[in-house]
Amino acid sequence: MRISSLILAVFAALALSGLAQAALTPALAAPADDRTGSITFHKYLLADPREATEPATGLPMEPPAGATPLAGVVFEITPTEGGATITTGPTDAEGITIARNLPRGTYVIHERPLSPAGTLDPSLVPARDFEVSIPLDDPRTPGAELYDVHVYPKNSRVGITKSVADGNLGVPSEDAPVAGRILTYTLRADIPVPVDTSEGAVYRIIDDLAASRVPNSSPLRHTSDYLEYRAPDWTGAVSVVVEGENGTTDLDACRTSAPTGCDYTLDQTDARVTISLTGEGMRALDAATQADPRAEVVARLEARVKDSVNEPTLDGVLVLPNRAALVPSRGADEQGEEIPSNEVRTIYGALRIHKTDSRSGEDLAGAVFSLFRTLDDARERRDPLIVSAPSDRDGMVVFPGLHVTDFQNNGPADDSYWLIETVVPAGYGAVTGPTQVRLSFDGTTAGADFTGGLPIVNHPFPQNPEPTPTPGEPGQPGEPGQPGYPDLPSTGANAGWLAAIGIGLVVIGGIFAVVARRRAPRDSDEMAGS
Repeated sequence: MRISSLILAVFAALALSGLAQAALTPALAAPADDRTGSITFHKYLLADPREATEPATGLPMEPPAGATPLAGVVFEITPTEGGATITTGPTDAEGITIARNLPRGTYVIHERPLSPAGTLDPSLVPARDFEVSIPLDDPRTPGAELYDVHVYPKNSRVGITKSVADGNLGVPSEDAPVAGRILTYTLRADIPVPVDTSEGAVYRIIDDLAASRVPNSSPLRHTSDYLEYRAPDWTGAVSVVVEGENGTTDLDACRTSAPTGCDYTLDQTDARVTISLTGEGMRALDAATQADPRAEVVARLEARVKDSVNEPTLDGVLVLPNRAALVPSRGADEQGEEIPSNEVRTIYGALRIHKTDSRSGEDLAGAVFSLFRTLDDARERRDPLIVSAPSDRDGMVVFPGLHVTDFQNNGPADDSYWLIETVVPAGYGAVTGPTQVRLSFDGTTAGADFTGGLPIVNHPFPQNPEPTPTPGEPGQPGEPGQPGYPDLPSTGANAGWLAAIGIGLVVIGGIFAVVARRRAPRDSDEMAGS
């Protein structure tokens, strides 16, 4: 009995040992399909979309020079053979987020253009969708597999900048000294790389004059109250091109809601210009960025200055601010987000002249001036910008709605205008030659006296100053051409010559009289002797 029981116990132990070994064997030799991997995302913002990175291998890499870690980016990971989409957490301050426990397979990676708060950052260009397989071939060991994969989806930012040409002397559509003249806005917009060429892709540039408020205006005014993109009698030109290292490509416009055969639709009202690229236009952008990833869309818009610019300047300067905006993607469009440009300003004021008597200092009424853009125009009295009303009883002349001379093209300037006195107060000599005048961005006339006007004096007749002024030349203080230096009337100049001639005739006549008296007795004696 004891031997039999012992034998049975030994066989039982051996059986249990075999079962245990059999149970452990599958775990120790688990099929490779059950192994999971991970994807580590490294997110960087590139300062230049042309910055190169090493070819992706799945191994950790050094970021490109100048790259900045980008926090708050979320990725969606979707199996290509079906299955639930996995969403990562947002990238941290180092630009890193990790998706773990990913079964073997191939995944499509989609980057959400969202910040940690769930709001869209329209200036951030998401990476193009890409695929990742788990595992990858391990480049370090032939035949080995890499289950923990590192990826580096690149990002860049897009923006839009604006400039204004409103004080370029002699350049058509870039000089707007007074109402009726035209200025040009130039908008430079980045192109998202990669370009979305799928159906329904969005890329839009907007310039809305009504969106900018005029500072210190009461009641509140907008830039659209003083500038216009079109009117019943005029339509400002709009042009759109793509500029890159390889040159400039013109984009064609159409004005229909369902365009074909054009690169963008143009919606132009009196206050707003909207440029929306079509499918053809997006493909043109894609081609341009393939050659130069830093290519830009450049739009130029003409705006005309309204007559309404005049009245507000009588009370101070009129500052006309303006911004443009870029909608760079479908996501930005869906969420109503846009990227604003920098602000540019155009400033108008009122130039003031104070007319007085050079001797008494009394105010002079009745003087009229013409204002010219250039010295040559003033000398030729050609194309005056404004002809003033006569100076009032206080001797004041005002030129309202005049572009300032020390702030033009949205920056410091050193410009001027030129005056010609065309009507002179009775009994006074006119100012000789053109007078240079300047208007500051704070609304003051350069060289103004206590009245706020530039003193320009007239000399009463009779007046014969020395030296004789040189007509048509601008003067310096105390010299001919200086404001107030008289222009002698032609009758005064001729009178001097006539007086000299008259005196000469009197002298000659006296000589003849003396000679005649001496000859008279002699003639009498001769007659008596005969």
